[in-house]
Amino acid sequence: MRQSGSSLDCQSGEWLALTTPAVVVDSLQFNLSNSLCLNYTQSGTDCVAAPPINNDVLLRNHRLEITLTGHLRQKAVLTQSDGLFLMVRNVVVERVP
Repeated sequence: MRQSGSSLDCQSGEWLALTTPAVVVDSLQFNLSNSLCLNYTQSGTDCVAAPPINNDVLLRNHRLEITLTGHLRQKAVLTQSDGLFLMVRNVVVERVP
């Protein structure tokens, strides 16, 4: 995890290890499927329930699920999986062309 740095260059700043050499990361997954889309023009209905049409205004809020799975290097049968949900703070407002 990046702790410092001022640019988008991954080589700058200071990084913190998320695991130790005793742990092998088997999978790191990102999922946006639980994101929210509301059709503001159609009284805030869900975009799936009321598919947008031309000039509708949509509000999208991204919900990110992160899942990390790993095992111990010396004992592969000992596995652990953990996850968390994050709400991305910037709401996207867009007009359907």
